[in-house]
Amino acid sequence: MRNTVVDIKAVLLGLCLVSLAIAVNPAGAMAAEKELAIAVDEKGFNPSSVTVKKGEKVKLVFTRKTDQTCVKGILIPEFKINRDLPLNKPIPVEIQAEKNGEIGFSCAYKMINGKIKVAD
Repeated sequence: MRNTVVDIKAVLLGLCLVSLAIAVNPAGAMAAEKELAIAVDEKGFNPSSVTVKKGEKVKLVFTRKTDQTCVKGILIPEFKINRDLPLNKPIPVEIQAEKNGEIGFSCAYKMINGKIKVAD
């Protein structure tokens, strides 16, 4: 009888953990469909322009590979994103653009810029 109680508790604990995992990240909750790498080198953002489909969930992964520019962070005002870019550390930024056009991103000083082109 005691083993049955322990087994039931283990099953209930497992169900609780699964429920928590679903609550924290339900299926389709901003799971990126596409990943794009953007490096920061001596010339700025590389590539400086990327194209995504309207409505597509995208993960932009910014990696600062130099200390020779003012790019120490990334600003994407359209999505209210302001993130630091530590040297040689990939920083993922997930977005989902809902309208066609261009979305700008830049360093904190807005001197080095890039763009996200959104199209059907």
